[in-house]
Amino acid sequence: MTGTRADWSKMQPIARGIVKSGAFACLDILSTGMHEDGQHGNTGNDIEGSVQGVRQYHRRPNHLQGSDPVNAGIETMKIIADLTREHGYTDIFIHGDRIEANYSSLVALSLNMRIHHIEGGEITGSVDNALRYSVSAHAHFHYVCNEEAKNRLIRCGNNPATIFVIGSPEMDRHAQTGERSLEEIKRHHKISYDKYGIASLHPVTTVDPTVTLEEALYFFFALRASGKSWIVIKPNNDPNSEQILLALEKVLEEDQKSAQPQFFVTDNIPFDDFSTLQANAAFAAGNSSAMNMDAVINIKAFIPDLIVHTIKVKWDKKFERDTTFGTGKAEETFTQILAAPGYLDRDVQKRFFFSI
Repeated sequence: MTGTRADWSKMQPIARGIVKSGAFACLDILSTGMHEDGQHGNTGNDIEGSVQGVRQYHRRPNHLQGSDPVNAGIETMKIIADLTREHGYTDIFIHGDRIEANYSSLVALSLNMRIHHIEGGEITGSVDNALRYSVSAHAHFHYVCNEEAKNRLIRCGNNPATIFVIGSPEMDRHAQTGERSLEEIKRHHKISYDKYGIASLHPVTTVDPTVTLEEALYFFFALRASGKSWIVIKPNNDPNSEQILLALEKVLEEDQKSAQPQFFVTDNIPFDDFSTLQANAAFAAGNSSAMNMDAVINIKAFIPDLIVHTIKVKWDKKFERDTTFGTGKAEETFTQILAAPGYLDRDVQKRFFFSI
């Protein structure tokens, strides 16, 4: 099950590993959430047919009643339940910390499916932590980025024998060379900048909308005040995203009056193109997971002067490679784990292991 643009960058290597391992009779892929939302690039089109050996791709929108997360969650539960009853699935692979992941794990638990959780044990912000650890509590198998994440899951009572350090599958995608060069990608997307930064700001769903608007205005106007050029990816479809879009609209009004506009704004950029753009960026700013895990430097404080200063000091600086989230071999490691004899011989009853 994949429900977001960033999610698929991690789940595609996982899907390939499932097929390569031969551990299952077949693999189906469910594309839902933002993938089936035209306002976020219709990225379900990129998923369909992208993994060899998949039996069937299911494309199901879950925002039939608008962007309300409760309605989206309920619709996701219906989708998972209906597909499972129709096809008799035994296992589900889920990534991360989204509404779709949490509601999918609830249904899978109720239908006695084995739940495989990708990138549990992380620490981020907003409501994501609660959703992520909820999925981990339901899951039978855990595939984490590093030892720190593994230890957090152990402290939560998960069986150490079911937790495997594979690194982030997203690093596998970044390690691959895309089909197009940087210049070809720029021409395709009509990006005219030589040097550029990448920015992406997502809403914090647990704060007041007025706070989101104020912080977003600080953020985007600080980017403009830096005098640099920016590729901006629009936010996820979470509550308060409209405040970020409003702030972006206000800064674009000013930017478009300039003889040399500083902002290139897009709903979505396909991951392979995005990876190349990010690898060649002079800076990355925002609170997206792409910024936290892959960025040159990450800005979290909404203090305009600090943001401008940091951009000017760190712009186009090179840093040593950080392997906190893996070395680009997650798919290989994951495939070997699944292919091990007897790996799936585990009771669907979830058991907790507490030392006290």
